[in-house]
Amino acid sequence: TPEAAQALVDRYAAGDPDVLRQDFLASLHAAFEVEEVQAQLAAAGLDLHVEAVGDRHLRVWGYLG
Repeated sequence: TPEAAQALVDRYAAGDPDVLRQDFLASLHAAFEVEEVQAQLAAAGLDLHVEAVGDRHLRVWGYLG
């Protein structure tokens, strides 16, 4: 949500210049959620696992081939 994204900016970039805070917020708005990545991988026929790693990162793992 926009509120959750702003909370992350406030938490991790509180003392940063406004331009960096704006860029961070824009990147959060553009980021995929775990469910979206899972759907994209499934649509591509890839049987890989996706999990959130913290509040800003995700991990994709598995075997190909």
